[in-house]
Amino acid sequence: MTKNAGFTLIELLVSIFLFSIMATITTGIFVKSLELERRSFSAQMIQENALAVFELMAKEIRVGKINSSDSNCTSSILSIEIQNPSSPPPTIDVIYQLDSTSGIVQRIYNGVTYLASTDDVVFNSLKFCILNSGIDDQAARVTILASVSNRVGKVLTANLQTTITSRDVSLELEN
Repeated sequence: MTKNAGFTLIELLVSIFLFSIMATITTGIFVKSLELERRSFSAQMIQENALAVFELMAKEIRVGKINSSDSNCTSSILSIEIQNPSSPPPTIDVIYQLDSTSGIVQRIYNGVTYLASTDDVVFNSLKFCILNSGIDDQAARVTILASVSNRVGKVLTANLQTTITSRDVSLELEN
């Protein structure tokens, strides 16, 4: 009887088949993890940009007088008057609005337009719900509603909302 050492052709084909299945599964997992990483990076970009815009607005809403009248969440422009005790003029007008063609939030500070958001994301909508802006013995409240998407890659959209109360009650005290 002769003793044959080595692998048969069938054993070799089975081992190559199993190796190719393992390689395919590993590649699929790697591709999926890259996709998840890109998606989480897009979500992070949206969150960071929206947070920066909301914080900028919140600081000025808290210390400013809301010039916009009450709205039923239909206002796309927010007008604020901020006291400037250090130098003339005594008040500074600040307006926030969305440039619908570029999807960038604009901040008009004393007549000069600045970009409040970056062009990494698109603000699809920006609405302001303004309550108690008149003389009614209540502090003015502004609810900001925004829909923000990323510009590159698979589109990810976040709908965000925050409410800020103005600390300026000077009109209420005059009444």
